[in-house]
Amino acid sequence: MPETDLTDAKIAAAEARTDAKFERLMGRIDTIAADLRGDLKEMNAKLDGINTLVSSTKANIWVATGAIVAAIALAFAIALVVGPWAFGFGAQLRDMVRER
Repeated sequence: MPETDLTDAKIAAAEARTDAKFERLMGRIDTIAADLRGDLKEMNAKLDGINTLVSSTKANIWVATGAIVAAIALAFAIALVVGPWAFGFGAQLRDMVRER
């Protein structure tokens, strides 16, 4: 066998081994890419659930804030209405105590 035929055979064998390794590597990359796509779909589903929770939490915060503001306004209104009456009643009570 001439030297060039042996060299050509070695090159062909090396190319075949390289092609086989490359195909295995491409298969692994495809598997990893599929796994990543699946993981991304799961994360997107979880994020959608979190967004729903955040939206409902924001709504709860607004309702609670509204209730607190309403309670403070009601307390202020009661103080404005009852305050003068209570002051007048206190003055009457003081006068009754002084008379005795």
